[in-house]
Amino acid sequence: SPAETLGAYEETRVREFFDVGDAELAATDAGLEALVEERVALLVVER
Repeated sequence: SPAETLGAYEETRVREFFDVGDAELAATDAGLEALVEERVALLVVER
């Protein structure tokens, strides 16, 4: 999990960077970590 890899993190900074708003967080049972993992999985990687 991200916490195991990165240790403690500042939730406000992570939410701001990945553009995770209050409405999105409230609309799901998933935590912030799951939402960030989803965002990263959807990134287009240049080859």
